[in-house]
Amino acid sequence: MEPIEGHTYHLGIDPGWKNLGVALVVEDKDGAFSKVKTEVINPSSYRDEAECALDIYERYIKFTKVSSITIERFVPFNGQATHEAENINLLIGAICGIIRIKEPTIQVLRVRSIEWKVAIVKALVKTRGFDNPSMSLDKKFSMAAAAACLGIIKLEKGITDHEADSICLASYQDIVYGKRAGR
Repeated sequence: MEPIEGHTYHLGIDPGWKNLGVALVVEDKDGAFSKVKTEVINPSSYRDEAECALDIYERYIKFTKVSSITIERFVPFNGQATHEAENINLLIGAICGIIRIKEPTIQVLRVRSIEWKVAIVKALVKTRGFDNPSMSLDKKFSMAAAAACLGIIKLEKGITDHEADSICLASYQDIVYGKRAGR
């Protein structure tokens, strides 16, 4: 993909061992976000975590000049370490490692689900008049929040909640902080 001059690209990753959401969004010079590409990847279908991480790098980062990357930190449910939880954490480590080696100037922000969802809903309410259609931070919230990040009423049909979360994560640093917040 050929980058558009004067536009800034952001990548969001919602990790999962069977369903990993990836979103590449572009921010124009006026600060408006548009979806470039989203998809759900099945990391368990790759030979190992490193192969999946390299594939994400090759398809989303290498030729796009991504300015910010935000990945949801994985926290096991009830603190229970499982084989799947270990795989997800190894995958996050592989993604961060590949980015660090191949693109050392891009810092990856890792943020827990409860932290980014609360922060983004507050920022969207304040800056865009967002009204959460759900009483919780569930799939319905994710779909509405992603649409609000993109400045549209509703996401197109077929977008999953994993892709919606990755759109929110891609937009997170600019919407919440107004700048790159990688660390």
